[in-house]
This record gives sequence, structure tokens and C-alpha cells, in this order.
Amino acid sequence: METIDILLPTYNGENYLKEQIESILLQNYKNLRLLIRDDNSTDNSINIINEYASKDNRIFVIKDNFGNLGLVKNIEKLLENSNSEYIMFADQDDVWFPNKIEKMYGIIKGKNKDIPILLHSNCYVTDENLNIKKEFFKKSVEEYTIKDMFFKFFVQGSSTMINRKLKEISLPFVNNVFVHDRYLHILSETYGERYFLSEPLMYYRQHSKNLIGSNTIVKKILRNIINLPKEFYLEKDKEMIETIIREKNIEKEIFKDYLIVTDSKINKLRRYKILKNKFNLRVKEKFLFWIR
Repeated sequence: METIDILLPTYNGENYLKEQIESILLQNYKNLRLLIRDDNSTDNSINIINEYASKDNRIFVIKDNFGNLGLVKNIEKLLENSNSEYIMFADQDDVWFPNKIEKMYGIIKGKNKDIPILLHSNCYVTDENLNIKKEFFKKSVEEYTIKDMFFKFFVQGSSTMINRKLKEISLPFVNNVFVHDRYLHILSETYGERYFLSEPLMYYRQHSKNLIGSNTIVKKILRNIINLPKEFYLEKDKEMIETIIREKNIEKEIFKDYLIVTDSKINKLRRYKILKNKFNLRVKEKFLFWIR
């Protein structure tokens, strides 16, 4: 039975941290290492972590002098400390189902270890009391390809398992990584393979302090009406993809096409022809393309 590393970055997570740690330690799959790095919390998080670490030798608390790094760099440090063949990512406020590791490992262990692999699953989006609101994915995204990747975000970090090969090509993180799951997704589609398990395997808790993913009605209004995107792509995402292309020396034609279609200096009809033939866009991206 292989050891699975679970990476848990924490920061001021005292409200839900105990419940998440317990859901990981109570997994049906017992051969795990829980690597935790606290990002200089000012609440009771570190005391909670140390309490559990003193009771279970599968918990490893990463201590260093880097101080507050932010979520992405915190995850990068955790990845650097991982040495297992398979790695999972955990958020401090979610709750895992007991069979989560078991289910995902059962799938990924049969895949080719010599290429970068990313496996992700569905989950239930809940309120702060774990009342289910919906499934994160309404339909399977297994059929999505690299043609879908550039303008759709469909990998959710805490539902993800990767292999060592994907970790190796991801480190060190390139500049401009703004969310780790998006970065790892792009690398898996570029160099390896991505797989999807449609079964929900955890509660993805939404609350007012979520760093990423909070989806309240007010925020939807602000995002979709008041703060209408300036382009059919996210500027931060474009900056990251440009950096990946440059630092990883990517020569794939579809990346070159992406640079063309996101360049407003190029003729719009030429850009749209490439978009139509090379990428899979939703109605909203097409709409934004033509109005900007």
C-alpha cells in the first residue's frame, strides 16, 4: 500500500480546521502523511495543528523562517516537502468523505507513472453548516480537452490528486501563478493526462472567509453585472499562461494560437476564425469577444 501525501496549507482557519483534519485522519485508506504548513496564523490554528500532531504520527508540521507567503507559495513549499508517488491537496475548511483517498487512489494507481497525471473529482458545494447547495460540476468534464482548457476553469484544487511526475515538472512554480490548481491543470493537459471522477467525494464549504470560491448572490451580482470582465479571458490567467509558455519553452501550436486570439492588436476577424476553429468557447466568451 503506497503512502499518499496530503498537503494542507493553513491560515487563520480555527473555525473549521478540526473537522477537516479529523475527516482526513479517519479515511478508509490509512497509509497517508498529512503535511501542514501554517502561514503565520494569528488565531488558534497552530495550537490546533500541534494538538493533532502530538496524537497522530502521520501528521508532519512544516516549520521554516519564510513567514507569511500567501496561499500559492505556501502550497509550493508543501510540494517541495512531499516525497510520495501520489499527492492530494486539502483546504482547511472542507470535509472529506471517508472513501475519498480510497476511490481516487483506486483510479490513479492504474495510470502511467511516467507521464504527468492529474485526477480530480466532483464535490458538494455547501454552506458553512455543510447543508448541500449543489454539486460543483453539473455535468461530467471528462470529455473536455486542451481545446476547452484555455477559457474554462474546471479543476478544483481540493478535489485533486496528482502523481510525482506532475509535481516534478511544476517545481519551481513559474512566476505569476495566481491559483495552484489552474497551474497544475495546464501542465497536466500540456504534458500528460487529466482524468475526472464524477462522484462527489467531499463537502466544499462556502463561507464569508473563503479565500477562493465564495459564491454568494451579492458577489455574483458584483462579478457578473457591476464588474463585467474587460475581456473574454481573465487577465491574470493570460499572464500566467504567457509565463508558462516562456519559462517552460512550450512550442505547441495551440499555445501560439492562444497568444494570437488574446492579442487585441491583431485583426478581430482573424482572431475569431482561430477561436472558432481551435478552441471550445461558451456563449458568454463569444459575447465578450465581440463587445470588447
